[in-house]
Amino acid sequence: MCRTSKGFLALLVTLLLSAAAVPAQGAVPPGTSGDGAAGQTVRVYVEAAGSIAEALEKEIGVRHRFPRGFSADVPRHVADELARRQGVTVRPVAVREPLGPGAGKAGKPASTPRPQDRTPWGVEVVYDDPALEAVPRYGGRAVVAILDTGVAPHPDLEPPAQCRDFTGRAPYVDGRCADRDGHGTHVTGTIAATGGESGTGIFGVAPGIRYYSYKVCNSLCFGDDVAAAIREAVRSGANIISMSLGGEEPDALEQEAIREAAARGVLIVAAAGNTGPDPGTVLYPAAFPEVVAVASLYQVEPHDVRADNLSVNSWSARGVDDGDDRTISEGEVEVAAPGYEVESTWKDGGYVVLSGTSMATPHVTGLAALVWDELDGDARRVREWLRNRAKQYDITRASGGGAGPGYDIASGYGNPRYGGR
Repeated sequence: MCRTSKGFLALLVTLLLSAAAVPAQGAVPPGTSGDGAAGQTVRVYVEAAGSIAEALEKEIGVRHRFPRGFSADVPRHVADELARRQGVTVRPVAVREPLGPGAGKAGKPASTPRPQDRTPWGVEVVYDDPALEAVPRYGGRAVVAILDTGVAPHPDLEPPAQCRDFTGRAPYVDGRCADRDGHGTHVTGTIAATGGESGTGIFGVAPGIRYYSYKVCNSLCFGDDVAAAIREAVRSGANIISMSLGGEEPDALEQEAIREAAARGVLIVAAAGNTGPDPGTVLYPAAFPEVVAVASLYQVEPHDVRADNLSVNSWSARGVDDGDDRTISEGEVEVAAPGYEVESTWKDGGYVVLSGTSMATPHVTGLAALVWDELDGDARRVREWLRNRAKQYDITRASGGGAGPGYDIASGYGNPRYGGR
């Protein structure tokens, strides 16, 4: 997630997350569906058995089908009426935010036609090389699914191997993932940018890696769209799923999809959130224990990639510490990566500098891809490798507190790197 106006975001999240609260018995709380529609409909998940479920599907329509139910967009009064029926369970779908300063948002960034640096500082950190001038083309077999606002054509980005839109009226539209926001294009560049044909563009962590662009967000995201995209990514053979989005409430559809993905050997990486510095502020889906939650780092002094020159941003979400440093529990930060003033590709073909845990997450996604083959494509081994490498680059500084030697609630295990091995 990248940062946006605090006042605007606080108001927006307060309004939207009211739709994701647990409903009182027999009622569905106010909410919205579509891209910010003013309370016209609510996005709900419906469970019913046998003939009741079949009748409901015909009555209200289906957005996404899940193992025990389906999601749908319905008028609020219809949702309330459904919740009162015998044999029918109705709950609202959680709202998520990419938190991007894209189109239509105050303070949207201005792009430049040429990058300030072909190898942004975050990529230099991953490779542990402040003098890095270019990044070799990725030659591994890992496939990354990027769940975000889509991707725009860019000279430094190869087209996605799959391009799907989960935000429309159909369950998903194949071949469409246009990014009108810019957030997804920026995230994609940090993972996969190739430097362009001339090599004068910008480089990502794993240039030219095969990736799927799954559009699950416009200005908002919904948990059922995210869950459906996770399931589709697994079916389509993705090895790593990257999500720079989140919300305060857990979503059962997301959680079930994530658990199934992890059980099938997929590594899931997500942004911890820009909700710090208070403890216990990691957002979902990053807060689920099956997910690698990524915090954001900045350089205290420029042009110095040493771990002791890196600090956790004050706004980076803090986790909780259950006292067991050997395992990750719900709500804990796992690792930290560069997320402040990160330059990457933009929707207009230029380059933009953004900050947020959204920008930190793709560094870890790309890093996981770099070691995927040498660890036999075993997601559990890759996750363990990330932790062990992070311990070698311990982060002991954090604006707003929470960091210290060893595992901490601000940086997790530390800052994993590919270089310096």
